[in-house]
Amino acid sequence: MYKEQVSEHNNLVHAFIVNHVDHCSSLYCGLPQVPLQPLDGVLRAAARMIGGVPRFGEFSEFMRDTLRWLPVRQCIHYRLSYIVWCCVLGSTPAYLLELFVLHWPKISPFCLQS
Repeated sequence: MYKEQVSEHNNLVHAFIVNHVDHCSSLYCGLPQVPLQPLDGVLRAAARMIGGVPRFGEFSEFMRDTLRWLPVRQCIHYRLSYIVWCCVLGSTPAYLLELFVLHWPKISPFCLQS
């Protein structure tokens, strides 16, 4: 496939598939792997289409290194980690900051003895 075609396919897939899968990914947190398998299948098929990888060819490195896509489970964890980090920094909307409560562990003076 020509580089221009790969770029066009990549833009279309990002616009119509990856953004929709990623849009509400935090809602999938805590689900077992079974309901997430169809979403992984969609991303794998899209990666095969963009890269021209055969059906039974190895494409996980292509997804990770070339397209810089994460599997759905890792994408969910990354998204939630990013939201929590933004809450820690205080750079999220007020409705999220109201829900976020940071607990600091109490340190006993006996723990600090050397």
